[in-house]
Amino acid sequence: MTYALVSGIAASGFYMLISIGFMLQLRVADIVNFAHGCVVVAGMYLAIVFVNDSGMPYGLGVPLVVVAGLIPAWLIYEFLLRPARNQGHRMQIVVTILLLSILELIFAKAFGTDFKSIDITPQAWEIAGVNLRRETVLAFFIAVTICTTLFVVFRYTTFGKSVEVAGKYPEGARSVGLPVDRLYRIVFLTGTAMTLLAGALVVASDPATPFLGFEFVIIAVLITVAARLSFTGCAAASLLYGVGYAVLAKIFDSPEKGTIGIYLVFIVIIAAGPAISALSRHIPQRRQAAVPAPGAS
Repeated sequence: MTYALVSGIAASGFYMLISIGFMLQLRVADIVNFAHGCVVVAGMYLAIVFVNDSGMPYGLGVPLVVVAGLIPAWLIYEFLLRPARNQGHRMQIVVTILLLSILELIFAKAFGTDFKSIDITPQAWEIAGVNLRRETVLAFFIAVTICTTLFVVFRYTTFGKSVEVAGKYPEGARSVGLPVDRLYRIVFLTGTAMTLLAGALVVASDPATPFLGFEFVIIAVLITVAARLSFTGCAAASLLYGVGYAVLAKIFDSPEKGTIGIYLVFIVIIAAGPAISALSRHIPQRRQAAVPAPGAS
């Protein structure tokens, strides 16, 4: 059970990257991106190409994955997702599901349908008495550092406040001269960069296959909706997902049953959200007793 807890915590860094990336695109740029999971797969395959085919060191290949992946992502945004955003969420869902299907076919044609692993020498680090792959531990700390930095930027800087205003009040933001379309583009590409990085990091421990995209986007949606589009909520829900899945898979001795179990947990959390909010509004607030003014009788 200790291994399940420690490995689940380590895996939660990956879930933070993909869920916060999805959350930023939905909360600020107002894009429902069901092709988000395929961006993870693209990051995995790009890392394999750079390391296996080009002989590049893994540490150098990871940042290059982000750079290389952002170019087609920008084109997809400009010519496909930005026009779809202006037509509402229904059109976005249709367009991004079609994009997910097309990307899966492209990946299958380019790389085949077999599992592919990255060629790196495995090294283990001992954490709390548990041996974990070095890349898994580093990926967790990289993910936490990036997510914490973005939280600080979006919460406490002028840029972050401009992004928040553009996301909540786009017309008002335009009226005061904020470059709303540019801010949307920056946020979309930031979320994409996080997701590409997640793919480049996770492929060090898990093999790639073209059809993982749908599973990844389901995870991102579950975490984001359960977190109610919150930075800190996504971090907490990612930790719950990582640990919950690892523990349930250990209890049932089956990864498939672990997946079903953690899906049900998150469905219950999402379904219970409105009821909890309604209940909290009816809980009477304690009022602090008034302090008599000096000299009052």
